[in-house]
Amino acid sequence: MFEKTDEEEKQSIREFWKNYNIMNAVENINLSWNDVTEKCLNGAWKNIWRNLSKGGDTGHSVDMNEIVEFAKQTSLDEVNVKDVEEIGQETVVSLSNDELKELAA
Repeated sequence: MFEKTDEEEKQSIREFWKNYNIMNAVENINLSWNDVTEKCLNGAWKNIWRNLSKGGDTGHSVDMNEIVEFAKQTSLDEVNVKDVEEIGQETVVSLSNDELKELAA
């Protein structure tokens, strides 16, 4: 979208969306998937499907202090490193449909 609306022959955002079609969406998905690395994919799935992930290292290091600082910038002043570590250690659990409906309410 940015490329099309920033070119010399600029399209308005309205024109861009009017001309956007399913083929454009499929091309965008293809381009996005080409940028996803195996390491990133394994990192995303490791807590959900542990047997699928190859090895334990995702190559992503997390600085807990950075997360806490970000939380404080977004008005979550009460968040501390211990809270972040607890969330990071929680395992993914499957919720029933009723539990999901209750959370959504």
